[in-house]
Amino acid sequence: MILLKQIKNIDFSYLGIVVLAVALYIGFDDLILTSSSETVRETLNAAIGVIFVIITTMYMLKKQSDVEQSKALGKEVFTKKLITYENAIEKWENICFSQTAVTEAQFATALNVHTSLCMIAPADVVETSGKVLTLIQSAYVNENDQQEPRAFAPDEKNTMCEYLGEFSKAVREDLSLPKTEMTQSFKDNFTAGFKEASLTATTARDMTKYSFRGATYGKGKLVHAVVKAFVIDNNIANIDKLKEFFPDDAWTNGRASRGKNAFVVELEANAKKSEKVRYFKKPEELIQLKNGDLIVVNSQWGTNFDYLFENFIKKNINDEIIPIKLNK
Repeated sequence: MILLKQIKNIDFSYLGIVVLAVALYIGFDDLILTSSSETVRETLNAAIGVIFVIITTMYMLKKQSDVEQSKALGKEVFTKKLITYENAIEKWENICFSQTAVTEAQFATALNVHTSLCMIAPADVVETSGKVLTLIQSAYVNENDQQEPRAFAPDEKNTMCEYLGEFSKAVREDLSLPKTEMTQSFKDNFTAGFKEASLTATTARDMTKYSFRGATYGKGKLVHAVVKAFVIDNNIANIDKLKEFFPDDAWTNGRASRGKNAFVVELEANAKKSEKVRYFKKPEELIQLKNGDLIVVNSQWGTNFDYLFENFIKKNINDEIIPIKLNK
């Protein structure tokens, strides 16, 4: 195998010139020596020299042309890769940090980005791109997979940041860019920028807290606390009875859905069947019904919280729940 690679690397044009030179020397040597006239010998020598120079010049010109074409192609490929890599990062960031559910168009964009990278990027870049695509796919799942599209969860955003770091490192190696260390001032400014962006995003979101039975909760934790209190107060016998008060479609604003995460409460045994389902799963967060079954409460609450709060929580709980606005 090594021998075959070495043979492929041989410049046969250059080898041909060497062979031609030897052939000319051997073929015309006797003719030159047997020529009686000095003029004839000089003429033959000159002819051989001209032939050799012409062939060598043609070879050098071709070689120079190949080098120039290779440089031009390399520059074009570099530019194409750079544009594709920048576009990939921009698209991924827009999808991940949009604060809204991943749409079909966004998923199609992510798929297109991955396909483009598969065409021009090395294996390590494509591998990282595949991780990003899988992460985006976990947030966007079509109806055939029985799960509603959703926005990125905080832990998924952290994972995306890690993938972007891996991607950037792989890209620098592919583009043969020098390894660089961030200066301390750059790191400080970089961190400050992230803090400011985080503060802006937090301010833009509805950060309302709720006071319930002497404790303060965010949306998800409030739903859990309300369900737990309701189960205890009413000694709920089984999951079917509980779903009469907290039906599955309350999670989807009253619309029926076959999504695996489309529930308010569910049996722990059923929820554990899919890794994609997100709920309060710590041992102390499980709620036991009268029949001994353990249930879980959905932890994913955003704009759908208002529908649940107005139509079910207020109706099923007699306690006063006081909103505490934290937005400036």
